Amino acid sequence: MLLGKANIFSGEYHHTTDEKGRLMLPKSLQDNISESEEKDTIYVVHVPGTQCLTLYCVEKWKDIVRIWTDPSNFRSTAEFMETQRLLFAAQESCKIDKAGRILIPQNLRDRVGLGKTVAILGAYDKIEVWDGPKYIEYLAEATKRQEALMAGMLSAGEGEGRPRYPQW
Repeated sequence: MLLGKANIFSGEYHHTTDEKGRLMLPKSLQDNISESEEKDTIYVVHVPGTQCLTLYCVEKWKDIVRIWTDPSNFRSTAEFMETQRLLFAAQESCKIDKAGRILIPQNLRDRVGLGKTVAILGAYDKIEVWDGPKYIEYLAEATKRQEALMAGMLSAGEGEGRPRYPQW
């Protein structure tokens, strides 16, 4: 987290959305959100180029907005304006109801093809919500990439100017 209190999320959970598009957040994630200043609100965002929705606590979202609304962080006015359109059109402030559910807006569900079965991931300072089958595909591909990366790291010799990596 850039500013404020850090909320650290972890875990992988598989759930279903109800007929209205509401999603029950796992209790462990709810508990972490409840430590936030605004414990009944979460920002649901589709970050351009991703296959999932990202959920941010209010404090974290405010930090992100500070960065993305500073024109000096962009190479041109056009790049700045395009980012504003894409990012802010694809985000909603959502209330967490007393049952621990959030209503994910239809337009955001459509952007990532979110079906009835979903995967919910704690991803350090955010929560990701994936369409269940898409996540399974992604996980298989990512696991192969990570296995190759780890094999390369573990075979790297220490005396060859390469950093030492942990033995998992």
